Amino acid sequence: MPTFSRSLVWVLALAAAACSDGGAGGGGTGTDPVARVEVTAPSQALTVGSTLQLSAVARSAAGSVIAGRTARWSSSNEQVARISETGLVTAAAPGPVRISASVDGQSGFTDLTITAAVAAVMVVPDTLTLSPGATRQLTATARDAGGTPIANVAIRWESANDAVARVNSEGVVQAVAGGTVQISAVAGTVRGSATVRVSTPPPSALRFTQVWTGALHACAVSTDERAYCWGSNASGSLGQETGETCPGRAGEPTACSTTPRPVAGDLRFKMLALGTRNGNGHTCGITTAGKAYCWGTGAYGELGTGTADDIRRTPAAVVGDRAYTAIVAGDAHTCGLVSDGTVFCWGENTRGQVGSGTTFGDPVPSPAQVSTPARFVSIAAGGNASCGLTAEGKAYCWGNFDGGTNSNVRAPVATQAQSTFRSLSVGGNTFGGHYVCGVTTGGDAVCWGRTSSLAGLGNGTMSSETAVAVTGGGASAAVSAGNDANCILATDGAVRCWGINAYGEAGDGTTTLRERPVPVQGPAFRSVSARWYTCGIGTDGFAYCWGRGDFGALGAAAPDRCQANPNDVAVPCSTRPVRVRGQD
Repeated sequence: MPTFSRSLVWVLALAAAACSDGGAGGGGTGTDPVARVEVTAPSQALTVGSTLQLSAVARSAAGSVIAGRTARWSSSNEQVARISETGLVTAAAPGPVRISASVDGQSGFTDLTITAAVAAVMVVPDTLTLSPGATRQLTATARDAGGTPIANVAIRWESANDAVARVNSEGVVQAVAGGTVQISAVAGTVRGSATVRVSTPPPSALRFTQVWTGALHACAVSTDERAYCWGSNASGSLGQETGETCPGRAGEPTACSTTPRPVAGDLRFKMLALGTRNGNGHTCGITTAGKAYCWGTGAYGELGTGTADDIRRTPAAVVGDRAYTAIVAGDAHTCGLVSDGTVFCWGENTRGQVGSGTTFGDPVPSPAQVSTPARFVSIAAGGNASCGLTAEGKAYCWGNFDGGTNSNVRAPVATQAQSTFRSLSVGGNTFGGHYVCGVTTGGDAVCWGRTSSLAGLGNGTMSSETAVAVTGGGASAAVSAGNDANCILATDGAVRCWGINAYGEAGDGTTTLRERPVPVQGPAFRSVSARWYTCGIGTDGFAYCWGRGDFGALGAAAPDRCQANPNDVAVPCSTRPVRVRGQD
């Protein structure tokens, strides 16, 4: 194509260029002949409609800048790009073009490429769904107003929210967390985008590692160390408002939950304890860091907040900067074990169950150290009594228990059990006798004390000052003494229970009084908790409950109706284990 030359002359600012030139020979004179012309462009590419300022420098044979000379600019194709007398290029159409500058018969040039203006950026795919952690390659194509692809266009990638999905400089998207985000490809001021949806994985099925029963509510710790509770919430013992009601004993609506509800707050628990006073009770727990929290009714100071007559519907920290390794609860008192073997108790002290050696009667709303030189490795509580077990397997008890006499003891005394133990559990309630069951170092289940229920000590007797073997209690892993219900967990996972069984708490499919343990008609278990009804964690990982089920205490639909005697109103119950809701 013939070269078009402008007749207009641009007077070079060579004096300025000479001042900045560092070439050999310094600046040339106006009489020096021009040996070459250098044309400089900030960029070799332009888009249609854009401009670019070029510069030209005349040099002598020695390389010196020659000032005061004039130059003519020309374009090899003015249909593609025009050049002004000052060296300003205006891009007119896509294509290659050479821009030349001539001084005294010598010429220099630069080659430019004019591309179409980007009218749109297309991203493919424009919609996709990824799982967290997955990656996907996106591609972006710049197009002109006619839809024709434009090559060699610089693309910048952006994510509107890196917390949902990130994108690298090559357009590779990585999903991070559930949500929707726009991933954009940007060319200059023009952008295109793709909608990326990151799927939220379905919540893991709820599973529990341990469960504890009270009078009318139960609580469990899940596999992610959160506390869940269900049953009566009349006094806030579930740890949050549920918005659900159940018929009360007189038919009145009572706050409750018929399915496990997470306790309020972002606390992680390793152990819980449930009180049973007046059927409402309180709940306490220790976090994975050992901090104690309590909630529910605190009329006797059993919440440990420093105040009696207190109700907390969400977890409240127990006063004192102590780290506890275990926590247990009776009817209206709570005890915590510290790593050095000392025990602190708080709450009702009418029978000396706090164990501090203080006068009976006054509530103890803050943790008080149990008065004993003995050091314990585990503790237990129930009704108005508490017990501790030493490293040697020796049992000490205090409160409304002393062997079989049920006298009130203000500080721990060694029991007359005449056995050494691996674990202990305290049964009984405010209105009757107290007894202790345990697993001996030989693996036998035994009980001693005095029961207030017709079920007795599991061998047909009602009381004993020394430990007596529970019928069929050999090869035991644990025993749970409640009052209406008592259970043995065998080393093979079988559970055998005994109790009044008016509401099916023995789990054998009947409502017949069981003075001796009978097999529970359910799965194998790895833990069990008995109070007024029974719950356990099966070896299949599911939580099950059985017995009296009003107020949603079973955490599941109760398939049966039970009554203690013909004159009582029949209430929901289950005579066999039923799976707690929310675990499917």
